[in-house]
Amino acid sequence: MNEWNIDKNSGIFIHELYKDVRNAGVGEKTNGRIYGNRPSDYFEDGWKAVFTNNLSKYTALSKIPITIKDSLVKVNEGNLVLKVDLAPHSVKLIELIPQ
Repeated sequence: MNEWNIDKNSGIFIHELYKDVRNAGVGEKTNGRIYGNRPSDYFEDGWKAVFTNNLSKYTALSKIPITIKDSLVKVNEGNLVLKVDLAPHSVKLIELIPQ
């Protein structure tokens, strides 16, 4: 089994992008959607330049680090039971590899 976590600390870059855009002085739209799927929904023109200038940073932040690698899991009477602890607003990607 391999496992990856996506949570507030990994696999995302949007919070850093928004911080950088604000620090660059780009204005926020008065009726913008902060949780839209595009920064252009929330910010005025100028956010793209911030994004382009920091693309390598955002690419690194968007990587999902592996948290468990090549762990062996046990099957009991044909059943596989996994204990999954999740932080609020997080996701675990789990890959099961048959042996």
